[in-house]
Amino acid sequence: MNRPILHYQVIQGEVSNLLTEATQVNYLKNLGTHQELASVVSVLQAATGQAGAVNSAQAAIYEGDPVEGFFMTVDGKAISGDFWKATFKDGDFVKVVGREYGSLFEAVAVVKPDERLIWMRPHCERGTHSQVKNLIKCSGYFVLIMCIFASLVAVSSDLPLWVIFVSFLLAAATILIVTVGMSWTDFMRFAGEMDAVAETLGLPDPTQTDLFDSTRRQRKAGKADLPFGVFYY
Repeated sequence: MNRPILHYQVIQGEVSNLLTEATQVNYLKNLGTHQELASVVSVLQAATGQAGAVNSAQAAIYEGDPVEGFFMTVDGKAISGDFWKATFKDGDFVKVVGREYGSLFEAVAVVKPDERLIWMRPHCERGTHSQVKNLIKCSGYFVLIMCIFASLVAVSSDLPLWVIFVSFLLAAATILIVTVGMSWTDFMRFAGEMDAVAETLGLPDPTQTDLFDSTRRQRKAGKADLPFGVFYY
């Protein structure tokens, strides 16, 4: 599998002037664009009392994932982004991974190195190899469940066993093609962002990064529970 082609920058320093607002972002709809920055505009307008703040905030909230849009300053640079939860705070020393657009820096990840915590853009929590393995595993579970269901149907049906199993397997294949196959490009785009962030941070084997797995292992080792969308790396 190809290495990530994305290239990110890192800004580090203390968080200041942090503003957050609950909003919704449709990441698939915004593919290739940066309309998610609209949430940050509404935060700034509401904070400064500018005219039209309510309308702008309403315009920023559309069907998608419920996230927290944020704006902050780090090392004198204006930074914006949207995570499941933006629970870092003023005074925290962080590394921000992302891209610069004019005077604004778009955050894809925020890291607290001293606690090995990372806030990551939603849906980008696994690298490409980990994402593929997870999709295969979940697809296997789904097929197994369909086979079990087919067995239960066979017990109370007069149809030949092979007809029932073939029908259920074809149904399972169709569902997987629709849900996984047609969304494969999107899954890999999200995973590619995780690859690039992990590579930028110097993590070992970026494509194998799995923030869900690393968080689970750290919690089993005694680390504290984390809010949804915050991970140990």
